[in-house]
Amino acid sequence: MPKFMVKHPWHGVKKGQIIDLEKVHPSLKANVVPMPEGDDEAEAKASAETQAIIDKANADAKSIIDEAEAKAKEIILEAEKKAGELTPATPKATAAKAPVKK
Repeated sequence: MPKFMVKHPWHGVKKGQIIDLEKVHPSLKANVVPMPEGDDEAEAKASAETQAIIDKANADAKSIIDEAEAKAKEIILEAEKKAGELTPATPKATAAKAPVKK
């Protein structure tokens, strides 16, 4: 049975999905692209290579996320340390209030 890849989805079928059709109805012809008949061995090899690339990308993404989380925790700790310190708005400011004139 020939395989087709969906270009334009319709009800119940997603874009990029591979479907098997014995005969393509004229109304669906514009929505699908015929898939070349391939070698099962080549397909398995390509699938294995693809999976290796995906696994490497996932590992890289995990390391990037871990580094970002560590940096965020450092920033939060620094902010919490500085949160307890009060600095005057002006260098010569004092805590004493001037008496109010009536």
